[in-house]
Amino acid sequence: LVGIGGEVKAYMTLPLLREGAYLRNTGRIILKQIGPPVVPLLRPLLKDKDDDIRVFALELISEIRTCDFAEDIEHIVRTDPNANACSAAARALGRVGGDVALPVLRKALADTEWVCISALESLAERRDYQAIPEITALLKHASETIRCSAVEALGQLASEEAADALVRSLPLAGALERSVIVKNLVRIGVTPSMGEAYDVLVEILRTGDREEKLIAMRGLCGLKDRRAIPIILDEAGALESSEPDAEEWISAAMEGLSRFGCDEALIDAVGSPQVRHMGKVIAIEVLAALECVQAIPVLVEVMRGDLREVRRASVRALGELREETARLTLRESIQDRDGHVRRTAASAGPKAAQYSSSTSSGDMSGAWFRRASI
Repeated sequence: LVGIGGEVKAYMTLPLLREGAYLRNTGRIILKQIGPPVVPLLRPLLKDKDDDIRVFALELISEIRTCDFAEDIEHIVRTDPNANACSAAARALGRVGGDVALPVLRKALADTEWVCISALESLAERRDYQAIPEITALLKHASETIRCSAVEALGQLASEEAADALVRSLPLAGALERSVIVKNLVRIGVTPSMGEAYDVLVEILRTGDREEKLIAMRGLCGLKDRRAIPIILDEAGALESSEPDAEEWISAAMEGLSRFGCDEALIDAVGSPQVRHMGKVIAIEVLAALECVQAIPVLVEVMRGDLREVRRASVRALGELREETARLTLRESIQDRDGHVRRTAASAGPKAAQYSSSTSSGDMSGAWFRRASI
């Protein structure tokens, strides 16, 4: 049916919305994937006497994201007696209503809890900065759910006015709200200086979803609290390269850790038994990018250890550094017991040799690198 598509097939599928859960959900999948041809057929359903049918129609409009009868949806937001239908209408209106619908959504902030939450989500998605005063007022609402939803909306709006409102509310917030506020301040680009921010961000980093972990990691790097270094490395080191967004996450972690500079905690993490081996690899790559010659003794030590990927990373890092100890250790690595390490040392050698020759035109001590590589 999806492959055939068209208005007729959509019309014949609509009755499935009145069947049991399995057929109803199957019908919704078909209608969603048929897409825009379905939308005109949903308009009569917005006046259906069955509350669920009105909700299903509104949810399909939200998912398809197109509609030329937004005024009917506005009417539902203002007058429908069913809270679920009003909530679904507020969500749909945010996606298809245009700017003329924004005043309706702002008024919906005074409605019941779920309608208010849907209106908050829509106003944030539409980037309605004029709604910030009304949203800020909800930070004092009796419902914790609404207060947290208002915080999330201000975080998405990400303006200076929104950040100021969140900072002002932070001292009076409870534990849950404080966590949400800190996360959204970091999302905006403001790192809270409060003493509890570190603990809040660490908790989010350990227990949040992927997006929340990324926000918390950036916040911890913004605080530049060196206690966070092994924790960030441990979280980044736990990622598998096949995981979605793993490359982006690790790249962000490396960028954030580089803000600490050649910190002792970053160097110590390379030799720490508490840090996962992939976390050590990340730390080594950061140290190499920063050209931290202070890390050479630790790099030499782990290069002689047992973890292959850590050893190879240390060899690559030593190849980036211009110190005599690094070059001598690379010479040792050319004869390593592990072929992977030997190949890494050979490919790292020419760059180190180039560094060596650049320091003194008559110094030929790097020539063995070229021979080994060949």
